[in-house]
Amino acid sequence: MGPDNPGTLESMGYLAITLGKEHKLEESERLLRDSVEIGLRTVGSVYTTRFAMGNLAITLAYEKRADQSIALFEKLMAYASKAEGTAMIDANYQYAAGLSVLGRKDQAFEHLQEAVKLGFENTSQLTTDDDLKPLHDDPRFQALRDEIQRKQPVASK
Repeated sequence: MGPDNPGTLESMGYLAITLGKEHKLEESERLLRDSVEIGLRTVGSVYTTRFAMGNLAITLAYEKRADQSIALFEKLMAYASKAEGTAMIDANYQYAAGLSVLGRKDQAFEHLQEAVKLGFENTSQLTTDDDLKPLHDDPRFQALRDEIQRKQPVASK
């Protein structure tokens, strides 16, 4: 696999996430920027590229670079709006995570609500995502969890 291979881009993205969790934000940012640039150049705005773009925007949020983070999230939303499948769910979820990191709770909840409206249903991810921890004490968070659980089919016995 070469540097332009989609598998390589995916691996770069996951390594960057690991670096971010280890608080190595500069390294994470560099890897994500490379992944986004290579992805847009070689495979376009496919899931892997959009995923890296969202993670780069979240990394910028952790680095307190709000303007750059928001601008990149807006670009992500534009790409996602032209894609199929769960692209808008994923983009709204990542945007909410970045806004949560930035302390913009009201906007974060707007994007989480939109993700749920579009079909997001992973309560486990919602409750374990470190980026969303600042939202956990807000009553709107429990309301979102409850809404997701109401939408899920009841398991038959």
